[in-house]
Amino acid sequence: MALSTGSQAAPCKYMALSVFFLICILLSYSGLSQTGEYRQIPEKDMPTVLDLGAKACVPCKMMAPILEKLEREYRGRAAVIFVDVWKDASEAKRFGIRTIPTQIFFDRDGTEVFRHEGFLDEESIVRMLDALGAKLPGQAGIKPVGKKEVEPKGWLIANLVWVIVACVCITILIFSGLFFIRFRKGPG
Repeated sequence: MALSTGSQAAPCKYMALSVFFLICILLSYSGLSQTGEYRQIPEKDMPTVLDLGAKACVPCKMMAPILEKLEREYRGRAAVIFVDVWKDASEAKRFGIRTIPTQIFFDRDGTEVFRHEGFLDEESIVRMLDALGAKLPGQAGIKPVGKKEVEPKGWLIANLVWVIVACVCITILIFSGLFFIRFRKGPG
């Protein structure tokens, strides 16, 4: 007994829906949607201040001219990097931030030495950069702001969980589609 065209179209629709949901699941995994537009963080062999924020956040907007100025002044001595976490959420996960803006200071070896949440004034940023060895010529010594120990975050495990969830969903979608097609045809 031959199948009519209408009965063949129904399984195709369900398979198309399955593929659509599969694509949605894969795109929700932030590791696949990284922009990769940032340079190496932290910069190799130079002190780095990383500001994780967003262009639309009010304290972030207040810090933008400060960071731009410091980036010009410290060019070649220290890296001043801004990452918009609303455009690239993977960086927020990577550095385990809880609020924006968050500033993270790294020494020349790439070790995190200080973390601050919220607005940070120019003088405090300059103090930290000076303490990390990025003094500008003719600048008087300024006391460092202090150090804060930060425990590593489990961002790799969180990404692994997304991969496992996506694989399980893919498997379920494939088998349900095959099951539907097999039993839709009827005995035979």
